[in-house]
Amino acid sequence: MAGTRLAAGGDLPAAVDSFFNDILVIADNPDVRARRLGLVGAVTALGDGVLDWQALRL
Repeated sequence: MAGTRLAAGGDLPAAVDSFFNDILVIADNPDVRARRLGLVGAVTALGDGVLDWQALRL
C-alpha cells in the first residue's frame, strides 16, 4: 500500500526539493518560518504508519 501511495504521488524527491528551494521553508521571518515548518511536520505526519521515512532517499 505504501508503494502505491508513493507511486501515485509522483517524483517525491523532486517535489521536496522544489518545496524547500522555491518556497524557502527556512525563511528569515520567524513567524513565517514557524508556519512553514509546521506545515512540513503536518505533511510528515500524514505518512506515519504508511511510509518508512528513513528508507526514502531525499
